[in-house]
Amino acid sequence: MTKKTLQLLATVAAVAGMSFAATTAHAAADSASSTTTAKVTLEAGSVDPEKPSAGGIELVSAPNLVFENVTLDGATTQTTKQTGAVDPVVIKNPGVASGWNVTVANTAFGTEADGAGDTIKAGTMTLTSTTPTTTNTDTTDTANTPTAQTVELPTEGTTAKPVASAALKAGVGTWNVNYSNAALTVPANNVAGAYTSNLTWTLTNAPA
Repeated sequence: MTKKTLQLLATVAAVAGMSFAATTAHAAADSASSTTTAKVTLEAGSVDPEKPSAGGIELVSAPNLVFENVTLDGATTQTTKQTGAVDPVVIKNPGVASGWNVTVANTAFGTEADGAGDTIKAGTMTLTSTTPTTTNTDTTDTANTPTAQTVELPTEGTTAKPVASAALKAGVGTWNVNYSNAALTVPANNVAGAYTSNLTWTLTNAPA
């Protein structure tokens, strides 16, 4: 009788233990968290000392323009297009937040080496802009894209006119503005000769 009673108690104890384990498995778990930080410093890069620069922003290149020859007819204003490959206006900004702008000015189209001192009168050189393109890997940041303007320069020469600009904290990276679609109008009241105009491209490290 005693032996059987002990066996029954042992069985009851085992069942009770299983029930406790099951109850423990379904109990709500506690949690704890800790907040840490990740830090990095981004430093503005350097520019080529051989290139024009302003405030750490570099004017990498600007175009030389060669127009197709014009045969004067003494009656009409003629338009000639730029010919051959043209370097774009390239601005490199290695992380400077100031923004930037580029202008261009031109001297009068004058004859070369013949001493006559003739200039092209009442003509216009038009630099038609394109949407700036970039070598940046992230092109989704549209707020970073600079703006470009079509520029009309009189053949008698003019002061600086805006070419491209970027707002504060914009225009970061390398940006290209292509003016390969340039044109020159020449009225009929001009004399034959070889003419040259000097273009001065100026970069400023501030928005326009």
